[in-house]
Amino acid sequence: MDFLIHVTFSLLSWTAERGVLNVSDMTPVLTNELTQTLGVDDFLAYPEKCSLSSSPYKCTNVSSSNLPNITDIDNVACHLYPSCTGVACCVYVDWLRHSFHSYIEFDTCLYILTVGIEDLKQSMDLLTYAWEYAFC
Repeated sequence: MDFLIHVTFSLLSWTAERGVLNVSDMTPVLTNELTQTLGVDDFLAYPEKCSLSSSPYKCTNVSSSNLPNITDIDNVACHLYPSCTGVACCVYVDWLRHSFHSYIEFDTCLYILTVGIEDLKQSMDLLTYAWEYAFC
């Protein structure tokens, strides 16, 4: 399944065309239409894969067995994997009424870097990756 980025999309124009003045005016029908317009509906996970109010994104007891959250932004919470080879974040998007699970992992044995958002995942073999260098 391919993902096409809609670089010409304007949330301001889209909401104005539908008479939506703020996020509280978004109905489930409009939310569904927006995810389809953005082309992300096929990649959204239901039920949601994360929640800002539950573990591991809501840290209730920091001890030596779990690492603290990386949190400084509203509606975003991140945590390091216990192996320290990845970071997972939960991002709540008001307009889509959905929490997105995003992550980056590095497999230190196979040298594979994996980046994912919800059910969209891309892995790169770093041993065969064509590195490009740019020097100023």
